[in-house]
Amino acid sequence: LTALGIGSTGYVIIEGWSWLDALYMSLITLGQVGYGEVHPLGNGGRIWTMGVIVAGFTVLVYSAASLTALFVSGEIKAVLREKRRVKMSRQLHDHVVVTGFGRVGRSAAEATVRSGRSCVVVDTSEALEPAVEAIGAVFLKGDARDAAVLRRAGIESATALITSLDDPSNVVVALTARSLAPDVRIVARVTDVTWRNRLMRAGA
Repeated sequence: LTALGIGSTGYVIIEGWSWLDALYMSLITLGQVGYGEVHPLGNGGRIWTMGVIVAGFTVLVYSAASLTALFVSGEIKAVLREKRRVKMSRQLHDHVVVTGFGRVGRSAAEATVRSGRSCVVVDTSEALEPAVEAIGAVFLKGDARDAAVLRRAGIESATALITSLDDPSNVVVALTARSLAPDVRIVARVTDVTWRNRLMRAGA
């Protein structure tokens, strides 16, 4: 757009053309279309046209290089994946939130999907995303002890939360989830049986 504006201005000043003629000439020149001149050009206009052609080629090469870099770096794929994840999260209702995708978390997520319910898996490791998506669940990177992360997982509209982290973290997750969603069912894995009562008092 900048090149188009500068090119048009040059034709207006150098050749005294109307803005419409100047815009048309700049557009076909920048686009490398190869149509004939709108009006006969003087030496100044020809020199300006050569500059506009070079500018158009430069913009084309730069744009191609930028798009190639985006595709190679995977940024476009990451953006599209994030948009899809956000869209799916907004549509979730009566789903199950699973925190942690270790042995227990994976089993819980797989069982949830097999039962026909939607499932959101919250984990801090982004490397687990392909495995989560492979079983048909939605992956959300984050710390489940954070209320903002649980909100993004849709805890307030979820039917259940299954937390499979370590015992102290499970207590924090249960307390946080209970404060956000008083009616959600919370199931917590217990590694050390001495944490059982504390987890139940936290709302699990």
